[in-house]
Amino acid sequence: MLRKVLLVIILICTVFMKADLYEKNTSFKSSDGFCQFRTESAVRFHYAKLVSEGKRIPAVDEKAQFPEGLKVKERIKLTNEYFSGILYNFVSHETPFHVYLAYLMFIISGITIFAVYSVSNKISGLKWAAFIPVLFLVTSFSWYSRTVAGGFVEEDFALPFIFLSFLFYFLKHKDPAKKYLYPLLSGLFLFVPLTSWHMTQFFYTVFLAFIAFEYFLRYEERDDTVFPLLFIAGFNLLGGVLIPTLRAEGFLFSYSMLATYALIGSWLLDKKIKLSLFSSLGIFILLSGVLISGFSFLAGRHSGEYNHVYQLLYYKIRYFGTKPDDPSGMPFDAKVFWQAGFVSPVFSNILIHFGGLFVGAAFGIGLIISKFIKRQTSKMEEGLLFFLMAFIPLYLLFERLYVFLVFFMVPFSVLLLTVKPFKNNRVKKISIAVIIIFALGCQSYLGFTKDIKQNDAGVHRDMVSWLKNNAKEEGAILSNFGIAGQIFAYADKPVVLHPMFESADIRAKTKECYEAVYKSEEEFYALCRKYKVRYFVYEWQFIFDKTKNSVRYQINQNAVNNKSAAYNFHFYPEKLSKFSLMFQNTYYRIYKVNEPGEKVTIPARLEYYPFFNPLIFAKKDNSGNINDTYIHELMNIVWQFPQMQAKALVLRKQGKNDLAESEYKKITGADPYFPQARVSLAEYYISINKPQEAANQAASAIQLDKYYVDAYYYLSQAYFVAGQIDNAIEVLKETEKFAPEHEGIKRTLQMYQDAKKKK
Repeated sequence: MLRKVLLVIILICTVFMKADLYEKNTSFKSSDGFCQFRTESAVRFHYAKLVSEGKRIPAVDEKAQFPEGLKVKERIKLTNEYFSGILYNFVSHETPFHVYLAYLMFIISGITIFAVYSVSNKISGLKWAAFIPVLFLVTSFSWYSRTVAGGFVEEDFALPFIFLSFLFYFLKHKDPAKKYLYPLLSGLFLFVPLTSWHMTQFFYTVFLAFIAFEYFLRYEERDDTVFPLLFIAGFNLLGGVLIPTLRAEGFLFSYSMLATYALIGSWLLDKKIKLSLFSSLGIFILLSGVLISGFSFLAGRHSGEYNHVYQLLYYKIRYFGTKPDDPSGMPFDAKVFWQAGFVSPVFSNILIHFGGLFVGAAFGIGLIISKFIKRQTSKMEEGLLFFLMAFIPLYLLFERLYVFLVFFMVPFSVLLLTVKPFKNNRVKKISIAVIIIFALGCQSYLGFTKDIKQNDAGVHRDMVSWLKNNAKEEGAILSNFGIAGQIFAYADKPVVLHPMFESADIRAKTKECYEAVYKSEEEFYALCRKYKVRYFVYEWQFIFDKTKNSVRYQINQNAVNNKSAAYNFHFYPEKLSKFSLMFQNTYYRIYKVNEPGEKVTIPARLEYYPFFNPLIFAKKDNSGNINDTYIHELMNIVWQFPQMQAKALVLRKQGKNDLAESEYKKITGADPYFPQARVSLAEYYISINKPQEAANQAASAIQLDKYYVDAYYYLSQAYFVAGQIDNAIEVLKETEKFAPEHEGIKRTLQMYQDAKKKK
């Protein structure tokens, strides 16, 4: 009982730990939750919220994939959304839904703790020592990072049930009357993630490979091996019939299910005529081949939906986990998926994910390998070793799979305490304790010092907020598929693309839209009319990013010509004849797609951002294409502007004014059109009592942006410091004409007027 209480306490502590990390990332407790969830999580949040409000999830959601509509129940596994949405009705609604949802995921993902403890206890026989793997788990970056980065990640709901299914596969009830209980639970616990997370099917493939391996390795125990599989297969069949997504994918005729039928078929035949090991193996291979050949037209339907996964696996192996420099050798489906969590981990990340844990688990892994060679392992030990050896190469191909590997590695850490010579030996006990503490310390330090913040969250929120409040016309939003989920969920607008990439049709549509951006304005306009697009969200990466994760790489766009739509979207919106620029921030531009004959408009003022300035970046080569090398070199300088300004402030505090001035001038030298940099320089000159230089910089900023309030403020300050109070007052009165509600200007103007009266 005490151990169970301790496990619950550890679970509660991990909930608070994740909440604290997530709070630093998002401020979710105090925020309104706007744009809290991203990409797929945003779409899932939308549907979970519908359920929580008692609304129905539409069978076809036109807004999620405009105009043809997303077949929601056929494309998205919704178990988590229904569960979390319904459960919210039993929670105090004083807790906002976005806060509740994050905490729910923190709790559910923590259930893995119980599976780790049980597996560790089972293989070691040490009830208290089994807490050591639990400690390794909860301090592992691999366990908590995706939760605190995403907040509502589908795998957080699925993984605990996957690991419980693994656990119960090996357990046998002491009471013969309850021999069906654990196999039933194994099947049930796998059924839950099968209906909620698409990657469960790939886990099941590995699980089935292990069961087949055990079947022939322990041929004399084949009945015990197959018995739990019957329940697992039964639940899989049930899911394939009842769950719309599994039915639409043709899951019952997937390769893994056909192999399942073959293994069960060979076992049933063996029950009739008692086959030898090699005969049984031959029949299994034969049956698998017959079923796959016979149902290839149905199996192809399933593999087609997941073609991007199979292609990615093939090209990962072909190119040894490194993207080729020439993108034309890979299809779009593989390239678009080969990013984020599906890249191969670099060495530094491997250390963060498993450096400390491997120190603690290495002995146990070696011990089980030794026992396996001597055929002294239990089934569960063989299961852990099999899955470990399967997921190590898979992790090296797909970094995201550390969520599986960590579970199958942590139980090995308990085995340090099981070797008899180590018992009753104080020195060796202390040595083991030092190893464990050192490993836990390294793991904790490497993980908790790793930055997992959401980058540039503010610019995404600004863009989505503008669409929510200003995009009033009918029609859809076309954007990069990655941000489309937030536009759909938070701006409540129809989107052309979405991030649910498990269907072949959305991948083909994404490729079509991406390619059109680099064609002529007329061709891109035709695509917008085809999909009834009213607003296009352009991002500077469409041109400037030529890395192996870029859109340009994905569609083989090696060069961008100055006659393309993308070129004018980026540099010359005034040259466009069918699109009107409506909004701009550091990352995005929003264009309205004009109706035929509608006049093109441009806002009176757009805040300046260097990346969109053609006077700096629009350098072309002899073919009329943008000069990627020049852009890349200049970008490296522009990216440093915030750091250069911060450095200048530090130098000023240290009294090193000449060096500070030099930093400011580096910025204005690299970008003489940057009004914010000139205002910073004006503020600096005022602080060292050089009002004339300050006035010159502020006046230059006003010439660059005649509606830039800060420039007028510092120009007035320069005049005021120089004793020219009338000029200072006149500048602020001029400012009030276009910024009448600006409180700072009002206060400063009043201060100047009071000073004039006293004088």
